[in-house]
Amino acid sequence: MIRTSGSVRQLAAALPAIVKSVDGALNGSAALLQDNMALWLIPSRVGAALAGSLGLLAMVLAAIGIYGVTAFAVAQRTKEIGIRMALGADARHVLRSTVAQSLRPVLIGLGMGLPLAVGLGTLMRKILYGLAPFDPIALGGVCAFLISVALVAIVIPGRRAVRIDPAVALRHE
Repeated sequence: MIRTSGSVRQLAAALPAIVKSVDGALNGSAALLQDNMALWLIPSRVGAALAGSLGLLAMVLAAIGIYGVTAFAVAQRTKEIGIRMALGADARHVLRSTVAQSLRPVLIGLGMGLPLAVGLGTLMRKILYGLAPFDPIALGGVCAFLISVALVAIVIPGRRAVRIDPAVALRHE
């Protein structure tokens, strides 16, 4: 191993000739440590890319599940929303109440999932080098994404239910 402050590539190219000039019987070759390490890091990088892809797939599946369950729950409340609207409730108040009631399970799930994620991250830190068990940017981003998916899933069917005629909503099955 040689450490230099000059041009690394030029030294690596000149090194075999220098070795040959010192002892003609030696055949030397030189390679950069970063090039040598890049070869050894390929399996780790493939594993990290696979883990990242699976994590992204899990997040997409979680978003689809949250959207489906939440939108279905709000759609099931169409009759209740129609009754409230028929009794003279304000559309904004009904929508706010629907958002609050429908968002509660999502927030409970995130509240239970965050400590589990931090705990599993602590276990994974021992396996993977450089992994922080509590990454506030990553955890906050995932929570914000899932809450925004839930809000979209609540607001779209909720606004649709608030806008329809109460008589039609009462006949909704």
